[in-house]
Amino acid sequence: MSRAPLLKVDNLSKDFVTSGRWFSKIIKTAFHPVSFTLERGQTLAIMGDSGSGKSTLAKVLAGVLPPTQGSIYIDGEKIEPDDDKKRCQLLRMIFQDPNTALNPRSHIGQILDLPLSLNTQLNPVERRELVIETLNMVGLLAEHYHFYPQMISTGQKQRVALARALILSPNIIIADEAISNLDISVRSQIINLLLSLQERLGLSYVIVANDLSVVRHISDQVILLHDGHIAEAGPTHKVLTNPQSEQGLRLLQNYNNEYRWHTKKN
Repeated sequence: MSRAPLLKVDNLSKDFVTSGRWFSKIIKTAFHPVSFTLERGQTLAIMGDSGSGKSTLAKVLAGVLPPTQGSIYIDGEKIEPDDDKKRCQLLRMIFQDPNTALNPRSHIGQILDLPLSLNTQLNPVERRELVIETLNMVGLLAEHYHFYPQMISTGQKQRVALARALILSPNIIIADEAISNLDISVRSQIINLLLSLQERLGLSYVIVANDLSVVRHISDQVILLHDGHIAEAGPTHKVLTNPQSEQGLRLLQNYNNEYRWHTKKN
C-alpha cells in the first residue's frame, strides 16, 4: 500500500463576498479550485503576478482564512477548517513582514511561549528550555529571550518568526514572501537556515515567492498562478525552463525582466 503524501490539497478554492448596491452580493474569486500534493522534505513554490491569489492560497492552507470549498489532508488525515489546534501542530506560517507579525508588547520569550502554553502540557521550566533551544536552532542567543522585537534587526525578527513556526515541531511551514523584505545578505542567511533546518528536521515548505533565483535554489516543485487559476505546475526545473502555457511563459518573462532590472540597478 502506497503511503499518502504529506500534504494533499483537493479542489480548494476561496471566494470573497461583499455587499453591492440594493442588497446585492458581489462575489470575487481569489483562486479557483486547485489540487496538488507535497511530499516529505520537499519545497513547493507558489508564484504568480499581483492579484493571482497566491498569498490568499497560503493563508487558506495555514487556516488564517477559511476555504470556500475543498479539502486539505496531512498524512492522509483531513484537516477540518475549524480544527485550529490540530492544524497549528502540523502546519505553521511565517508572514511577509516580521515588523508587524510580532507583538511589540511581548518579549521574545513570551511570543514563543504562547503556542506552547496553548497547545502542550509542558510546565513553565520545560517551556522555557524549549524556547531557548529553538532560539539557538535559528541562530539567536539565549539572551534574546528577554528582548522585545523593536530591540532587534529585521533579519533577527524573521528568525524569531521562524522560531515561532518551529516551536511546535510542525511537519509543514508556509512562508508568504518571508524573505522579500530582507536585504540580499540577510536573505541568503535565511535561505541557508531554511535549507539546513529542512535537512535536519525533515521539514516541508510551501513558499510564496517572486524571486526566480530563490525559487530555483530552494524549491522542488512550483505552481504558477494566473488570475486565480493554475497556469503551470510541476518540477521546478521543467516549469521554469519549459513552460507549456502562454500565461506561464509570459509570467516567467516578466519575472526574468524584473530580475535583470534589479540586478542592473544593484
